[in-house]
Amino acid sequence: MDIQEILAIPQTSEAMYIQATNLRVRDFLAGQHKVLQRKDFTFKDDIFETAKIVLQSVPAVVDFHTSYICGNPVTLTGESAAVKTLQGCYNRANYSLIDYKIADNLVKYGNAFEYVYKAQNRVYSKVFDPLDSYPVYDDKGVYRAFLEHWSDAISGISYYNLYEPDTVTEYSTESGTMQQLARYRNLSGLPIHYTSGVEADYSLYGQGIVLGLIPIVNELESLLSKASDAVTTLSLNPLAVAAGQRIDGKIDRDLVGACINLEDGGSFGFASANIDYNTVKLLLEQLSNQFYTVAEVPSVVFNGNVSNVSETSLKLLFNQLDSKAKRTVLQMKEGFYKRWEYMRQLLPVHAFTDTGFDSLDAVFNLNRPTDNSSIVADLCKQYEAGALSKQSFIEQSPYTNDQEQELKRIEQENAKDAAQ
Repeated sequence: MDIQEILAIPQTSEAMYIQATNLRVRDFLAGQHKVLQRKDFTFKDDIFETAKIVLQSVPAVVDFHTSYICGNPVTLTGESAAVKTLQGCYNRANYSLIDYKIADNLVKYGNAFEYVYKAQNRVYSKVFDPLDSYPVYDDKGVYRAFLEHWSDAISGISYYNLYEPDTVTEYSTESGTMQQLARYRNLSGLPIHYTSGVEADYSLYGQGIVLGLIPIVNELESLLSKASDAVTTLSLNPLAVAAGQRIDGKIDRDLVGACINLEDGGSFGFASANIDYNTVKLLLEQLSNQFYTVAEVPSVVFNGNVSNVSETSLKLLFNQLDSKAKRTVLQMKEGFYKRWEYMRQLLPVHAFTDTGFDSLDAVFNLNRPTDNSSIVADLCKQYEAGALSKQSFIEQSPYTNDQEQELKRIEQENAKDAAQ
């Protein structure tokens, strides 16, 4: 297929819709909130600038989820030789950062895309921006191609990279029409499509958590901004009301303690409003609770005191967060298996044996607040009872990131002790 055929596929409109949603999410995270559209008004003969309170809690939620999943490097497990080969690729290409970017895109947008390639005899991965790229599916849901596109802001020229199972083709509109620039052989296949596991409007795509938080945050910002205006205008600067004979003169609004003489029967007072505190408080509390429920983050993480919370209570508080993390981990591991398959194609033929490759797996070291000493104590009991191997002990230890290197160091230490 060429670029024109790709753009004409009906499913491309679905991808464009997802991209428009991603753009809304990106703008919201960048601080472009609905509350900033509030109009100013005239108050006491001056322009009153309305409050526009922007809450920055959603980026903090995104960072929290991403760090919870991939803040600690993923531990590779399996046969020693296979893990050693794969760990070398991970270290050289800094796959810890690549995994973090993928998790970040899944939390924000619900979709992430990774392309595995080989350069200078090393394997690398590129994580695409979901705003500039999308997969191409046919009407049967078969993944046919992948399109990356962007435009130069100054020249207005558009550029396209079309990924197909066997080729990668570059296009541009530099000549005024769509023209092919170059074509390369694709050695690893189509970019990997990760999803969050939460279906978006179209079932082939995932949805992040930000989209569900936008209306709640908009309501919180609107309520707080209006409450701020009400306090400023009706409580701190009330309107003066005089009954009886008209008062021709003007009184300085900043004057304190002035005396006004009125005709018999006249009156003077201030028109102020009493805010229904309990109603506003209840509304704010309900919105805040709903925010943390949708965000799937324990409220104590941001605004609570956990100094006296027990280990069991802490696990209960993080139960919902763990459930979301498990779903994301399963989706990411499915993508990892495809990544490793691509790596196997790009590496020398004998880099992996069949049994060694099939044994590969990944352990996510969730960034959960836990008592590591109790975990190690439990592992020690199992090891001493003969119910756990040394390799499994090292793999499950919260202090180990590279189990292959740790096993090698232990072997060297044992050999050194034996020689003495």
